[in-house]
Amino acid sequence: MARSPGLGLKAVETVGGAGTTAIGETATGTETEIGIAAGPMIGAARRGALTKRIHRRAAAGARAAEETGVGPARSRGNGTAAPRSTAVLALDHPVAAALDARSGAKKKSADSDKDEIIHFSWTEGQMLGEKKEHARYQVQRLLGDGTFGRVLLCRDCKDDREVAVKVIRDVRRYAENAKIEADILRDIKKADPQGKRTRSAIMLDTFLFNGHFCLVFEVCGCSLYDFLKENEFRGFWMQDIQHFAEQSLEALGFLHSRLQMTHTDLKPENILLAVNAPPRPSDFPRQAWQDKNKVTKKNGHAYLRPATSDIKLIDFGNATYDDEHHSSIINTRQYRGPEVILAMGWNELSDVWSIGSSILVNDRSALRVSELASDELMTVCYGHWNPEVACGVFSLQHGVWALFE
Repeated sequence: MARSPGLGLKAVETVGGAGTTAIGETATGTETEIGIAAGPMIGAARRGALTKRIHRRAAAGARAAEETGVGPARSRGNGTAAPRSTAVLALDHPVAAALDARSGAKKKSADSDKDEIIHFSWTEGQMLGEKKEHARYQVQRLLGDGTFGRVLLCRDCKDDREVAVKVIRDVRRYAENAKIEADILRDIKKADPQGKRTRSAIMLDTFLFNGHFCLVFEVCGCSLYDFLKENEFRGFWMQDIQHFAEQSLEALGFLHSRLQMTHTDLKPENILLAVNAPPRPSDFPRQAWQDKNKVTKKNGHAYLRPATSDIKLIDFGNATYDDEHHSSIINTRQYRGPEVILAMGWNELSDVWSIGSSILVNDRSALRVSELASDELMTVCYGHWNPEVACGVFSLQHGVWALFE
C-alpha cells in the first residue's frame, strides 16, 4: 500500500475511487468495515482476516464501554455511527485500564476485573492441552505473571523441548484480545517462519484449557526492563545497546515495509533477551560516572551483563495494520511519540520514537527514565519541551528512518 508523505495520512482504494484520507475514514466511496477501505488493493483473504480481527476488537471494546458506562457512539453525520475510541483502544492500554478501574461495581461478575487478580492455578507436573487425552505440555515452574495472564515453563512431551505457555485469565475480553494477538502472530510467522527478520518470539501453538485461552511460545530470557532492574538501573554496555538498536530497526523495517504493521507498544518490558541463560559478571562500564554522582548500589549486587545481546520482540496484541482503524492514543505513556501526544495522527514511525526512548532507558545510568512521561523524556534528550521541538523531532525521525528503507 502506498504511503502519502503527509503526517497521519495514507492512500486508500475505495469503492467509489481512490483518495487520500485521514486514517480510519474514507474520503469517497463506501466504507465496508471500520478502518478497512474496500478495493482491489486488499485481497479477499486478507480482508477476511482483517474483518475478523476488527469484529473481535469492536466486540471487546463495546463490552468495556458497556461496563464503564460510556455513552453511545457519536454519529458521523452521514447516518453511520463513528467508532468510539474505547471500542478500538487496546485492552492493556492505560486509558482502557483507567476506564476499567473507574467502573468499579458496574462490572458484571462473569466478566470483571477484581481488586485481587486471580490467575490460573497450576501445579508442578500438571498436563495442559486442548483435551485431556491430547494434553502434551507438562508444567515445570512459573516464569512470570502479568495483568492478563501468567507464563509457565512447560515440557512439550510430543516434541521433547521446553516451551513457554501463556495462560490468559478467564475473562472474556482478555481472551478475545489474546486471540487477536494469535491472529497477528500467525501473519508474522507466515511471512517470517523463523522470526529472524521480525525478531519476534515464535508462537508454536494455541489451545483452550478449562476456559483459559493459552498461547505456546519458544522460551526466551527476561525482558530488558527486568534485567535493568536486577542491575539497579545501571544501564547496559554500549556495545549491547548498539546491537539492541540494530536488531530493533531491522525488525521494524521488515514489519513496516513487508507487513505494513505498526507494533504500537514497544518498550523495554516488551523486548526480551533471546536466550534464557545465566548472565555473566562484568565491570560496570560507567563506574566513574557512578562514583562522581555518588550513586551507590542499594543491595550490593555485582554488575551483570547478558550472556548474549540477541533480542526478541513480544506483545503484538496491539499491533495495527496500515489499513486498519488507528486509535487516537497508542503506546505506553512513557514511550509515546510527540505526534500522538499532539493528536497529529500517527503511522509506523511512532515505533521509531518508542525504540529510541527504550534505547535511552537502556543507556541512562541509575536514571529511571522509564518512570518519566514523554515531555520529561524530551527534556532529558533536548533540554526543553515545546510543540515546535516535538514537530522538529518528528521530522527528523522521517529523515533518519529514510536511511533504513
